[in-house]
Amino acid sequence: MRYQEELAAGGAWGLWHTEETEAEMQQAFYWPGADKQGLALVGHPVKRREYLSARLALQALLALRGRKYTGLQKDAYAKPHLLGATYHISISHAFPFATAILHPQCPVGIDIEPVRPKIQRIAPRFLAPEELEYASDSLPALTILWAAKEALYKLYGQKELIFRENMRVQPFVPQEKGQLSAQLLLLPDEVRNYEVVYRQWHNFFIAYVY
Repeated sequence: MRYQEELAAGGAWGLWHTEETEAEMQQAFYWPGADKQGLALVGHPVKRREYLSARLALQALLALRGRKYTGLQKDAYAKPHLLGATYHISISHAFPFATAILHPQCPVGIDIEPVRPKIQRIAPRFLAPEELEYASDSLPALTILWAAKEALYKLYGQKELIFRENMRVQPFVPQEKGQLSAQLLLLPDEVRNYEVVYRQWHNFFIAYVY
């Protein structure tokens, strides 16, 4: 584990920097049956290492709590759940990094995204007009917004959300580390408020929420 940070009420998140070969990663990984079957479906070498690194990050967080990693299983909405444990979890990867978050009490979401120019082209697909107005000229701001909305989507755990319609992030000035005020706008009139934490790691931004 390259970095790990404790959260309130027993939660934590961590970052894995993939420097190992796939063979070395497999040796370090405890192999629940479901994960072994999942890896067999991944063909690309980099994607296989991403698959392993996210689970190694989660395995490391659990080990710090004296818990054994028992595997992941996805529900009907493709949200991963930890088998045999009560922790809420979320994982993300963008080679060579992977992130994981867990919490014993509340749903969580985490995402990691690289800063790259193509995000300006797709920004209108995931940002509301008012978000585009304050962020469209800033690659860091766009990347933070994308990561924050992905984290919120994972926390919510269902597929009915439309990023530009059902999520709002209040204006902010990008920094190396910060906190965002965000809302899930759910039908018919339900609004859920969240504080999304983000931080920069090299040319990537990580966002998490719980």
